Amino acid sequence: MDTIIISPELPPNDVVLLRNLAEDIKEYQQSRTDPSSKDGVTISNQEAVNGAHEHSTPSSRDEHDLARMRALNDPAHQDFEPTIFSSVDYRDLSSRLHPVIYQHILQPYIKWAQSIARHPTYVPTHLLIIELNHVEGNGPDDLSSTIRYQRDNVWHFLHYVGRFYFLIWLDLPLYFLRKDRPTFALKAAFWELLSYTMFLTLFKLNSRPTFFVFLLPFMLLRFGLMVGNWGQHALVDADEPDSDYRSSITLIDVPSNRYCYNDGYHTSHHLNPLRHWREHPVHFLANKQTYSSEHALVFHNIDYLEITIRLLLHHYDHLARCLVPIGEQQIAMTMEQRAGLLKRCTRRFTEEEIKEKFGAPAKSASKTK
Repeated sequence: MDTIIISPELPPNDVVLLRNLAEDIKEYQQSRTDPSSKDGVTISNQEAVNGAHEHSTPSSRDEHDLARMRALNDPAHQDFEPTIFSSVDYRDLSSRLHPVIYQHILQPYIKWAQSIARHPTYVPTHLLIIELNHVEGNGPDDLSSTIRYQRDNVWHFLHYVGRFYFLIWLDLPLYFLRKDRPTFALKAAFWELLSYTMFLTLFKLNSRPTFFVFLLPFMLLRFGLMVGNWGQHALVDADEPDSDYRSSITLIDVPSNRYCYNDGYHTSHHLNPLRHWREHPVHFLANKQTYSSEHALVFHNIDYLEITIRLLLHHYDHLARCLVPIGEQQIAMTMEQRAGLLKRCTRRFTEEEIKEKFGAPAKSASKTK
């Protein structure tokens, strides 16, 4: 039995999408069992969402849900909701704020902020986030590529993190030189080494505040980025590792999508690095059949950090329970079969396999826009 846990903290479009996928699972399982038997899928921790379609066809349900999701992002629609705070939805602010603050402070601020923001769906109240786009797509030339590592092996993971920690000052400039981009190589080396020089100088002047204010956050950030990237690209299909659908994953979870601007939609980000973060769930549902036919992996109720930890602990049963199966092939699998699938996706690629899979010119894969 599949149990889909829909957290009340999920963003509205994540709720719509996850319930849509849960309905797909339910309808498939009902079609394979006796109509009088119990449903094979359970939806936990969430009351029914308005507009649930118990008897609608998948296509009409998809169209209805897609329209709801697009309405939330459309400034011209009456259901449009701008993002004011990452932790609270716009629809909940009127009940959480004093009426005077809501009406005479928040509303004028929203109107003013939308006039200067790059995107009307996003009213900035915090620092902008700059995303590093994966030009190499986890391929052999990607400095953060995971394909040469056994991705459930602790020692391989430590080698991966250690190389980034101690050699990125050299690896990144050399990468740009190999790509015939000497200006970028010079800039990368200059700023990286300048940072180290600043840390060393400050540490000699006053070690304790330098460690806690600069060094510790710096080291934690870099460690977190590599742990997260390992989780994003730990599960790679052995047959098509150069496919964005099969070399990255999608998470529908609170930490990634509520607080990190839909970072869970990593496959969508690879397909179009310039896609606005609020459009990722819409893109997924609009292209659900492509994700399904490409055998993409979707998880819920888990974040990238936990995925990394669970893989290193070989907790494949837990990961299988967090998997949201899409398409008949995945839905028909038992939990044991799903765990086996995930384990196979962590296998290290040999240099011969890398040459075979990535040596040919890049395939004209169907990257949806």
